[in-house]
Amino acid sequence: MAKFSFKEVAPCLFAIFIDVLGFGLVAPLLIAIFTAPENNIFQITSLHLRYFYLGVTLALYPLLMFFGTSFIGDLSDIIGRKKTLLFSMIGMCFGFCFMSIGIVTTSLFLFLVGRGLSGFVAASQSVALATISDLSTKENKAIHLSYVALIQCIGFVIGPLMGGVLSTTTFYAPFLWAAFFALIAFLWITFSFEETYLKKSIKKISMLRFLQVFVEAYQNRRIRSLSIAFLLMQIGIGLYIPIILILLTTEFGYPPFFLGLFNGYLGVGFALGLLFVLPHMLKRFKIEQIVCIALFTTLLSQFFSSVVRTENLIWFLGFPFAIAVEIAFSGMFTAFSNAADETSQGWVMGISVAIMAIAWAIAGFSTQLVPLFGAHTLIFIGSLFLGISAFLMKRYCAKHLS
Repeated sequence: MAKFSFKEVAPCLFAIFIDVLGFGLVAPLLIAIFTAPENNIFQITSLHLRYFYLGVTLALYPLLMFFGTSFIGDLSDIIGRKKTLLFSMIGMCFGFCFMSIGIVTTSLFLFLVGRGLSGFVAASQSVALATISDLSTKENKAIHLSYVALIQCIGFVIGPLMGGVLSTTTFYAPFLWAAFFALIAFLWITFSFEETYLKKSIKKISMLRFLQVFVEAYQNRRIRSLSIAFLLMQIGIGLYIPIILILLTTEFGYPPFFLGLFNGYLGVGFALGLLFVLPHMLKRFKIEQIVCIALFTTLLSQFFSSVVRTENLIWFLGFPFAIAVEIAFSGMFTAFSNAADETSQGWVMGISVAIMAIAWAIAGFSTQLVPLFGAHTLIFIGSLFLGISAFLMKRYCAKHLS
């Protein structure tokens, strides 16, 4: 097993950062564009239609990411990891450019095309995750995969803040800067990343292979159990992060800058959980047990966030939520990796990314229900999903860790 080198995988980590930027930077802007009456860029008059397009836009990124997972994974087996990451980064660059052009020209179609393209190529996360897993040992895998989660945290902090600050001048500026960062990632991978997958495959790319993801997951008992728990967990989280931004916009009048501050505040909690809480817990518990504890903590934080009506309490509860949810998120990736052998890391990471994508697509579409049920109700429903996920993980630990 090769020794893990942070420098060796740094371009991969930056590629993941760009993928997260596609979500973290965009989410507060989308909430502001589609829910605040003064920001009606695409001139949509109906309130329900505006929430419909918000749901479509939020769901489009993870939905296309789900469809792209099998394609990107097969492509990396055929042409190698490096070329696949290069393809993804240039696609991300074009996706952000289309979104900015859509805003400038008030073309919702171009905006959605850019959103979908950036989501499709963001499936490269599974390639980066597999590379890091291959370069890690069983003893240090949890810490090394937490580097991935840490990079995601940084993206969640920088992305919303950058989007909030730049949007004070114009809404298309954040997307142009994101395109610039994607171009930097493309150049960094070109000149600094060494190919790690030398045994190229002769298999053919199938656009329908994404259907096999859930079939393959179902056939493996441990992966099946983890997949169900992870799916419910991600839907639960997905019913908090965008919905809480809608709540802050509609009930407290938050502009994009303050939405970015709140997302950045959550990102700080993500980072603290990974840098300080997770390493301490790993000294006493197995990673799967840590996921159980983190899920129950996330459940409580989200449940109380759904019932409080004061701005300060929403901010207060957001911090333990952020700490716990990122520990659970990072831990689930490690649990998936531990459940597969060394020759199946790319396969199992592809499954985990696909499940995450379809869960966030479901959660994204659920924003259309805000006018009907209200933000508080949807956040509460999300806490129920987290509760079931926590119960399933507890049963998984009792069955497979004894």
